[in-house]
Order: sequence, then C-alpha cells, then structure tokens
Amino acid sequence: VLDPEGEYAPVAKIFHPDTVVVKVREGEDLGMDPLRISHEGVISKYQVAEILADLYYIPEELRPYLRADIKHVSSLEELISKAHEKYRDKIRAAMAPPDEYVYRGRPVPLTDRMIFDISEVRDPRLKVVISAMISMYLAEKLIFYQDPARPKLLAVDEAWIFSDYPAIMSLFNDIARRGRKRNVVFMFISQKPADVARNEVGRTILEQSDTSILLHQKEASLRVLQEIYDLTENEKKTLLEADPGRGIIRTSGIKSDITIKVTKFEMKMFSTKREVKKE
Repeated sequence: VLDPEGEYAPVAKIFHPDTVVVKVREGEDLGMDPLRISHEGVISKYQVAEILADLYYIPEELRPYLRADIKHVSSLEELISKAHEKYRDKIRAAMAPPDEYVYRGRPVPLTDRMIFDISEVRDPRLKVVISAMISMYLAEKLIFYQDPARPKLLAVDEAWIFSDYPAIMSLFNDIARRGRKRNVVFMFISQKPADVARNEVGRTILEQSDTSILLHQKEASLRVLQEIYDLTENEKKTLLEADPGRGIIRTSGIKSDITIKVTKFEMKMFSTKREVKKE
C-alpha cells in the first residue's frame, strides 16, 4: 500500500502484526534510483525518462536529449554526470536537497505485507516524487519478479495528487493493464475523481477499471463521472445525496446500488475522524 497520509499503517499492524511499515522520512536514504530498480521487461528507460522529465520540469523540446542520454547509463548519478548541457541544470535537482535521499542507498526488501507511510513528508512535490519512485519499484517487483499465479494487491491512496504528472499516470495505467496478466489487483483510490479525470490517462484508468465504487460526490465531480460511467439522473441524485457508505458499484459493465455497513468496532478502527476515534 502506498499511504500518503499514514491512515493504513496503524490498522494493518493490529490485524496483521507481520506487516512491514516503511516510514518515509525526509533525509533518510530510500534507495529508489529508478535506473537501478527498472528493467526493460516492465518499466522501460523511456518511461523513466518521461517521469523524470515531468518531476523536474524539463520542457518538451529538451526531452529528446534526456531520452538519448538515458539509454547509456545505469544510475541517476551517472545520468547527471553525462547529461547534455541543455537540461543538465534541471536534472541536477534530483541529486540535491531535498530530493537526493530518495535515490541514495538501497531499497528495503519486499515482504508479503508492506505499507509505505509517507505522511511525515510535508512538501507536496516531494511526496509525489517519492510516491512515483516507490510505485515504480513495486511494479517491478510485483509484475516482473513475483509468481504470476499468486494473487497480489497494489493500492495507491490519494491518487489525485498525481493528476498534474501525465507520465506517472501513464505508469499507473501500465501497472493496471500489465498487472491483470500477472494476477495483480491495482486499487486506485481518490477523493477527487474530477482532478484525476482532468488528466487524459487518469480518465482512461477510471474508464477501464474492472470494478469502480462511487460514493458521495459533489456536483462538480458528478458532471465528469456522468460522462465516464453513463450515470442516469437517478444515479446522480443517489451520489449527490448519499449517506456515508452508500453509493454505486460498477463491475463487468453492470451498475448496482451498494450500501457498506460497518460495525461500531470497524468504524472506530477505520474512521479517520477524530470524534469517532474518541468514542
């Protein structure tokens, strides 16, 4: 689980004590050099180039230089040392504070249950950088190395934070598409579907999801969701007026009303509202 707000780790440890929680802290080496962890079988160097270009604001006219240079290197540090002068100053930011620790060191070994808690990273852009690199690492491990017959789950919460980064959204789309053949369930969670749909690839992810659960929505989001899921006026009204836990599920092209009922114990365990936790 990629957990930007630290909401999953406390609960996971209660139900599954063997869950490994990686607490990402600024300044501590994370070992997520995309060129060291990527392989042509899953994440290509072209994808790495596009993600780095998005993260470090390399304009489209300079990206061909990056794509050419990245073919001949095996680490981010080596890329920077050999980078063309036209984009070198921009990519150098990757190995300067505060980003450098993201790429230094070695990544933590993957275990059966793992949560990457990024809640202590407050800078929004840095949180996106970290999330993108961890997603790349998990995609490599789950799709390329793991037994394809073994069921696997990769969950990304607060997915709307990536809506301004087309290359990262393309990575998620690739994980969803290729993961189906390798028994990987990709769970894409967002409270702002309109922001996700603003990105063309994000819209594709929403449209092609095998199963979608839509809960209470605001009017602005409903306009987008109506186009994507062909909502009727009654379905729009259901989502607009929905109480917590009530909504619509679409699976295999079929839509149905859904009500998720939880016990008081479950509500106390899983709710993020302080007043519920205190009861």
